[in-house]
Amino acid sequence: MQAVALGLCLGFPTASARWKQGALEAEKGFAMVQARARVTEIQLTHGESYTFEEYMVDFGKKYSSAAEMEKRKVIFARNLAEIVNHNNGNYTWKKHVNRFADLSKDEFREQTRGFDLRKHRRHINFIARRFNKTTTAKASNTKTCGKTLDYRTMDIMSPIKNQGMCGSCWAYSSTEALEAHLALAEQKKVVLSAQHMTSCTPNPEHCGGTGGCMGATAELAFEYVKTGPSGGITLESEYGPTSYISGQTGECNDEMIDSKQCVAALADYGTSINDEDAVVEALCNHGPVVIGVDATDWGAYSRGILMDTENWKCGWDVDHAVLLVGFGQEEVPGMDKPVKYWIIRNSWGPSWGEGGYIRIHRPDTVPSGLDVTPLDGNACEGETDPIELKGYCGMLSGSAWPLGVSSKNCESAERWA
Repeated sequence: MQAVALGLCLGFPTASARWKQGALEAEKGFAMVQARARVTEIQLTHGESYTFEEYMVDFGKKYSSAAEMEKRKVIFARNLAEIVNHNNGNYTWKKHVNRFADLSKDEFREQTRGFDLRKHRRHINFIARRFNKTTTAKASNTKTCGKTLDYRTMDIMSPIKNQGMCGSCWAYSSTEALEAHLALAEQKKVVLSAQHMTSCTPNPEHCGGTGGCMGATAELAFEYVKTGPSGGITLESEYGPTSYISGQTGECNDEMIDSKQCVAALADYGTSINDEDAVVEALCNHGPVVIGVDATDWGAYSRGILMDTENWKCGWDVDHAVLLVGFGQEEVPGMDKPVKYWIIRNSWGPSWGEGGYIRIHRPDTVPSGLDVTPLDGNACEGETDPIELKGYCGMLSGSAWPLGVSSKNCESAERWA
């Protein structure tokens, strides 16, 4: 069984001085993630000026010293030039300035991942041994979705979230999957606690990372919800997000969740490895699916369909967990037929991408590649052999989805609109 393990998701702070900036930003709280540039992507492309000082104001940036600010200014100028150059090129997707624009590529990776694929194969063996799980067989009573499916239009997706300074993409994508499946099953629209998942999910063999803010897997998250002492995952209002600001996993407070508290539970979960048919079938018959992707170049994504060109190709270093919520197709200038795409929910806030979502190419022939650094994804400690992956950006490498989601004591729980 392949696992969706993400040990390098958004918010992976280190002890280096560059993270002082992140700490200063985090003190501003969740309002930080709503920021937008005062100029549009089109205005930038057409040569309108946008200064570093304006960027600092727009995104509430503060720095620990004059030297740090000057360093960020140089990085910002380089990233801005790259954005303008990209948008003037022949691409099917656009870039724009966002809160990552003052980070180097290495810093962006450190601050935005939570998936360690090099620990993948041992994780598969661990899950099979510990939980007697194998790759899920295809459903016997299936339905087809046609050419399009978009769960965003079905009023089951909770508001877009941001994992902040913690590498907990695996927890956010798993929690969001549970929210969507619960809304489908019972029409109950509650916001569940990714912090509960982050702090309390055991990861004894360091699968997808070392646990918590340092990465884990969707399978481990679902197993905890299924078998943990809380009987499920509680509400965000009951177990609030502390890792967002601190970047620390935090102590598990399972004991605070009593038998009368609202929780979402699940009977089981499904999985697949490098299997597009199984993923589509899960989407059609069950709901959104947690997947792993190579998000190396996603930072400045603004809109459009992420798609390979002669000058750029998505990679195979799977290191980020996200939620697959549908697929579709669109007429694209210069293409002789509609371009098919996947619809993916990210955990980098609502001002990133297309309202927190991204569309990536779904080629007619499923692409395949090799991840030579699998510890960046969902392998377990000590597993370093290259891994064969399938799907654009490696998105079919390992998928997981909840089965039989239900609620307990949630009749009076606050709902999202």
